[in-house]
Amino acid sequence: MSNLPESQRLMPTFTRAIVLPHIWLHFKLGEKPSEIYETLKHVYARYYPSISTVKYWYKKFSAGRLSFEDEPCTRRTSDDLTALKDGTIEQLVKEDPFVTQEMIAQEVHSRMDMIRNVLHDHWHCY
Repeated sequence: MSNLPESQRLMPTFTRAIVLPHIWLHFKLGEKPSEIYETLKHVYARYYPSISTVKYWYKKFSAGRLSFEDEPCTRRTSDDLTALKDGTIEQLVKEDPFVTQEMIAQEVHSRMDMIRNVLHDHWHCY
């Protein structure tokens, strides 16, 4: 799932394609997020972005982002899948039912969010 604020995800694609360049333009003109929000609210009466969406994109543009497209989602690394297929994660859980996600991540040299996803997707653990 995307890291965008909920209001941004719910905004129709055609509206995002129109609104994001306007946020960028007003950002380049030196306006603050609250000023940009008020402008967009008046221009786009029905589908204007929330203040959190404007702040999100303002922060991205401040960091040098030039694209209006979503960034690709992080996927599992091949190491995570290897640890799953060779039974390493399963063995760790069998050896110690109280093993933490952090301990598993350290053992298989992976990120904790990836381990959480593996446990959730394959063993329905939360």
